[in-house]
Amino acid sequence: PGDPRNAGEGHGTGVAGIAAATVHNAKGLAGIGFRCRFFPLKAAPEGVPAIYYGYQGILYCALMGFAVVNCSWGHQTFSCLNQSIVAYALARGTVVVAAAGNSPVSTTSWYPAGYPGVLGVGNTYPNDELHPLSARGLGTLVLAPGEGAWTTGNDGDDSYTTFGGTSGAAPIVSAAVALLRALHPELSPLQAVALVARTADPVEEANPALAPTLPGRLNLWNLLASPPGDAPGIVLPKLSVRTAYGSERRRWQLGDTLWLWFLADNVLGTGIAVRCSLSTAVDTAGALQLVDSIVTLPVLPAQSSLEIGPFRVLVRRPATDPVLLRLECRDSGGVYRQVLFAPLTPTPDVTTFANVVAAFSIADDGALGFSDYPLNTHGIGFRYRELCGLLYGAGLFAADSLRGRAVGATPSGFVRDRDFAVLKPFTEPEEQSNLLSDALASSERRIGLLVRQDVLGFEADSSGVARVLVTAWNASGTVLHDVSIGYLFDWDLGRAGRGDRVRWFPEALLPAIGLPHGAEVVEHPGLPSVGACVVALTPTAEIQCAGLSTRFLYDGDGFSVAEKIRFLTSGTSLQEPDTGDVALAVGVRFRGAWLPEQARQFLVCFGAADSSAALAESFQECIRYAKTLRLTAEAPGERVRIAYHDGILSGELPCEGHWRFEFWDLLGRLLWQAERWLSAGSFQLAVPPLPTGVVCVRVRMDHSLWQHVTVVNTY
Repeated sequence: PGDPRNAGEGHGTGVAGIAAATVHNAKGLAGIGFRCRFFPLKAAPEGVPAIYYGYQGILYCALMGFAVVNCSWGHQTFSCLNQSIVAYALARGTVVVAAAGNSPVSTTSWYPAGYPGVLGVGNTYPNDELHPLSARGLGTLVLAPGEGAWTTGNDGDDSYTTFGGTSGAAPIVSAAVALLRALHPELSPLQAVALVARTADPVEEANPALAPTLPGRLNLWNLLASPPGDAPGIVLPKLSVRTAYGSERRRWQLGDTLWLWFLADNVLGTGIAVRCSLSTAVDTAGALQLVDSIVTLPVLPAQSSLEIGPFRVLVRRPATDPVLLRLECRDSGGVYRQVLFAPLTPTPDVTTFANVVAAFSIADDGALGFSDYPLNTHGIGFRYRELCGLLYGAGLFAADSLRGRAVGATPSGFVRDRDFAVLKPFTEPEEQSNLLSDALASSERRIGLLVRQDVLGFEADSSGVARVLVTAWNASGTVLHDVSIGYLFDWDLGRAGRGDRVRWFPEALLPAIGLPHGAEVVEHPGLPSVGACVVALTPTAEIQCAGLSTRFLYDGDGFSVAEKIRFLTSGTSLQEPDTGDVALAVGVRFRGAWLPEQARQFLVCFGAADSSAALAESFQECIRYAKTLRLTAEAPGERVRIAYHDGILSGELPCEGHWRFEFWDLLGRLLWQAERWLSAGSFQLAVPPLPTGVVCVRVRMDHSLWQHVTVVNTY
C-alpha cells in the first residue's frame, strides 16, 4: 500500500511510461496522454509476475470516477462476475481499454478485451504491419503501434527500454481515450469506444493476407479532430440467427439456410445510405456460403438500437469450430467506415437451455456443459444467477460390471471420453431430444447400448434445477446383466473448486415415494449449493451416488474403466469428506437380465439453488415428478417389430394409436417422417427412395414415452 512500484517486475512501469511519462521535463520521453493525470494501481504482490488483482483494480477505478483504465493483461477464461465488474465500470463512466492478447487467434477472445463494451487493442509495428503474435478478429476493436515502443524502465529515474506486444499497444489507446474524454467530457464510455473505432485508419494494404481479420489502426489526429455526431458509431454487435419467418433459431445443421441479423447500438450520429457488406473473414473448412451479403440502410438513426440484415447464409459443410464473420459498413459520402466481427458456428454440437435464473449446455454426444472439454469454448457450462463456470466438466457414462466394460462422454484427465456416436442430435423436429449409440467405443469396452436423452426443461421458470429423462435400450443382440448408467459432474463453486465440499444429501430424499432415488450436494460457504439427484423409474433398480475428490481424473490413467465400474456399483458408500476440488456421480444399477431391445429409464435432475435447503426442496419436486412419468414398454411381447426392405417399412405394432415413423442418417439429419393412425398388428408403409447407407429408424406412439429404436441399412 502506498507504493505501486514492483521492484522485481517492470511490465507496469513500461506500460505507464507509454501512456503517461511526464512531458516538458527535459528527460527521456513524453507520454501520449500529455498532461492527463495518471494513477498507478498495483495488481500483484511484490515479486509475483502475474495479475492477482486486475478486476479489483477495474472496480476501484470505477468507484473513483476515473475516465479510463488500462489493462495490459488478460486471460482466456470467461467469467460472469468479471463481466459484471466491467459492465459496472462502463455504467459508472469508466472506459476499459485492454490488450487483446499475444496469441494469433481470431475466433476466440482474451478477457477482459472480449467483454462487451471493452476497447480491445491489437499490436502493429510502426509501418502498420500486424505483429505475428497479435490477436485479431474477435475482441480486437482497434490496432496500435506498440511493437518497439520506447518507454520507461524499472531501474531508476534514468532507465529507459523498448517495449512491445499488445501490452504496449493498449496504453497508446488508453492515452488517446484520456485525451478524447478531456476534449469531449460529454461522451459516454461506449461513445468514446465507438469514436476510436470509427476514426481508425485501414491497414489492409500493409497486411494483405490478414486483411479480413483486422480492424483499423488508431489515428489520434482523426480521433480528436472529428466531431462525434457527424457520423454513426456502432457498438455491442450481437449475431441473431433466424428462420425465413423471423423466429430465433437455437440449432441448425448441414444444408440449412440461415437468416442472419446483426443487433447493435448506434451511439453517435446519423448515417445516410449506409451500405453494410458481410464476408467470411476466417472459414478454414469452407463451411458457409454467402447467398445475400449486402444490406443498405437508407437511414441509420442517431442514438438508436439497430437490426442490420437479413443476410442469407447456406451451411454447406459440417464444422463445429466458429467461422469469423466480418461486417463492414460505409456511408455514401465516404465519411463513415466501421468494421464489426461476430462468430458463427456452422454446425453446432451443443444446445443451450435456459430460464430466467439458470442456463446450461448439453452436447449431442452425451457431454454436459461443454463439448470441447477441457478448452470449454463450445457451450456455456452451467450458470446460475450471476455465477458462471460452475460446471467444469460432466457427462453420461455406463458400466457393464459382469464383462468389465465401460463407456462414457466424461472428462478423463485433460481429455474427454468420446464413446457415443450421435444418431440424432438435439435438432429439429425434437430439439429437446438426442439419440446415442456406444458404437465408437473399442470392442473391448463396448456394451451395446442405445441411449436417448430428453431434456424436460427446468422445474419452473424461477428454478435452477434442470431435468433430463434417460431411456436406454439393449442393442447388443444378447442378454445383458448388471449394467449401470449415470452421470459424472465436476462442479466448481470456489475458484477452481478450492474450498468445495461434496456429501450425500439425505435431506433431499422422500422415502415414501416408492421409487429408488438418491442425491449428492456440493457446498461452499457463502455461495449457492449445486448437485444432482437421480430417480429410477423401476422399483427393482439400485441407486448409485458417489462424492469424492477429482484426484481420480488426474492420476495418470484418467477416468478408467475400473473407476467407472466402481462409481456405478458401490451404492452410496463412496463418500470422501475432503474439502477442495470435488466431483460427484449419480446413476442407476440394473442387476437383472436385460433382454435385447428392452428399455430402462431414469430421471436425473441437476442444478443450483440459493441454499442446500432450497436445493433439497427442488430435488424433492424432481422425485415427485418422476412418479408421474409413464414407463416405456418393456415386455418382449409388447415390442414394436420392424423391418425395412426395398422401400417398404413393415412390422408389428402392440396397440392401436397415432404412430410416428422417422428415418435419420448418421449425421443426425431427418431423411423422412410420417404419422399414421394404425391398428394393432401388422403394418406396411411405402418409404420414398433413401440415400444408400446406415440409417436409424425411430418408431414412437404420439403423446407418450413409448418408443423403439433399431438400426437398419438401405443397401
